[in-house]
Amino acid sequence: MDNEFPIVGTVMTVVAFVIFVGIVWWTYSNGRKERFEQAEQAPFALPDTADGVSSDNSTKQETD
Repeated sequence: MDNEFPIVGTVMTVVAFVIFVGIVWWTYSNGRKERFEQAEQAPFALPDTADGVSSDNSTKQETD
């Protein structure tokens, strides 16, 4: 019975490594490049002001 656990550990290590390689392959595949480029530019598409606060964190002056 004591010989089963090293085999299970080895199998789990191999499975984890195969999953890791699959994720890396999926990430760097050609079809994902455009999608990742769009995602990296998404924060810059937001407006500079929101809810009365300007980009320098000062409040807007109300004019009457």
